[in-house]
Amino acid sequence: MLTVEALRLGYGGQPVLDGVSFTLAEGEALALLGRNGAGKSTLMKALIGLLPLEAGQIHWRGEDISRWPPFRRARAGIGYVPEDRRIFRRSHRRRKSRHRPAPARSGLAATALGL
Repeated sequence: MLTVEALRLGYGGQPVLDGVSFTLAEGEALALLGRNGAGKSTLMKALIGLLPLEAGQIHWRGEDISRWPPFRRARAGIGYVPEDRRIFRRSHRRRKSRHRPAPARSGLAATALGL
């Protein structure tokens, strides 16, 4: 479970988030929606430990992780993949797919995805 309590942080003394609180139970999902500059990426960077909090707390499975470094949060299973980032170049993916047979599509993940 993830619990965020009264987060406050910003950049260079300029507040971006003030009083953000929410709780996510195991298996729940949360969508962050807002205009550019609303603080969506700032919140995610705070959750993974890339930005220090000015106030508030972050709890992961009942433990306060507010001061944990990013590597420790990652080891605990907290991560972030930004929207529209090319992790693998297209040409690399195409080149690999021409030289290797497609992997078998079986197992729980394939079944859940309808593959």
